[in-house]
Amino acid sequence: MCRSRTLSLQTQYVGTETNKEEDEMFEVFTVYTASDGKKGIMVKMYLDNKNVDMQLDTGAAVSIVSETLYRKTLSHLPLGKTNMRLITYSGGKIPLLGQVRVPVKYEDQSATLPLVIVKGDRPALLGRNWLRKICLNWASIFSVERADVSGDKAVARVIEKHQKVFQEGPGTIKNFKAKIRTRPDAKPIFHKARPVPYALKEAVEKELSRLESTGIISKVDRSDWAAPIVVVPKSNKSIRICGDYKVTINQSVEEETYPLPNTQDVFATLAGGTLFSKLDLSHAYQQLQLDPDSEKYLTVNTHRGLYRYHRLSYGVSSAPSIFQAVMDQILQGLDHVVCFLDDILVTASSKEEHLKTLDEVLGRLEQYCVRVKLSKCKFMQESVEYLGHLIDC
Repeated sequence: MCRSRTLSLQTQYVGTETNKEEDEMFEVFTVYTASDGKKGIMVKMYLDNKNVDMQLDTGAAVSIVSETLYRKTLSHLPLGKTNMRLITYSGGKIPLLGQVRVPVKYEDQSATLPLVIVKGDRPALLGRNWLRKICLNWASIFSVERADVSGDKAVARVIEKHQKVFQEGPGTIKNFKAKIRTRPDAKPIFHKARPVPYALKEAVEKELSRLESTGIISKVDRSDWAAPIVVVPKSNKSIRICGDYKVTINQSVEEETYPLPNTQDVFATLAGGTLFSKLDLSHAYQQLQLDPDSEKYLTVNTHRGLYRYHRLSYGVSSAPSIFQAVMDQILQGLDHVVCFLDDILVTASSKEEHLKTLDEVLGRLEQYCVRVKLSKCKFMQESVEYLGHLIDC
């Protein structure tokens, strides 16, 4: 039975630099903390025949594991001294336990390599010193564009089979169009453009150009409807442009009755799952075309003039229900699959069944030309964040 709990995750990354002190050369690792939950590229290594997933960092001079992992898995290896020194991003020192030499296997390669042990519990790191001795399968690593597959070749094959789903940029969902339904007494509302803060002007113009070049919006000379824009910063330092439709069309939209899934429904569907894969749709709403008669309602007024949306836009009050209804129809009939707007979660009671279901889901998305952002996906995880919960078996 699936469980959930509130989530608070932090991931550590490591960089390196070389210093000299009292004529002694040593490596200084600067460790900092990020809160976006991304783990980077994970590589499956065998340390003394024990499977260890290590984070690949070509900027790090050495490879490290934590004291916790050492005592649990490698404590039989003799511990030697090391002159390596580690510091945090803010300058704090990280104590070291020492260094060992460990038999390493990767695919058909093997070598005995030095490994630094840090005190406490930190992520395992695969650094440049090992990369000089072990040749990674870069083609396999980059074929999944940093997707979190944890070295699982079966998952990589499924991803490779459905490459079209993971193409860059927003797709165009087939066989569905969004219709904005208004009350009979709806009257056009026109708002002038709002000033754009100077610090955001370049980003706004870049995003408008992207939307126009991909056919999501187009310039118009006049319109009875016009909403000012709202600029929403994103975690990757880009922005999202939304129409402030609460002052225009949202005042006249007929309420959609299609419900969004609740957490009880989600957990019931996931019951019995042992592994989880999460798919994140790319530019979700913008993949859904608007009915031509609805386009006029989503005109926005910018410092560059009027633009009309040809795809469903963020900020429209009926958009979540419209998009949810489309995704539910696309994924209809697939067991152990839940979708909440732009997030799809797949599970199953066994790895074999999970791969089969994942293949079916990606096949269904490919059939309807739905695009997925591979870099944000998680595959075959024992636990995954979903709807603000950490779900595990």
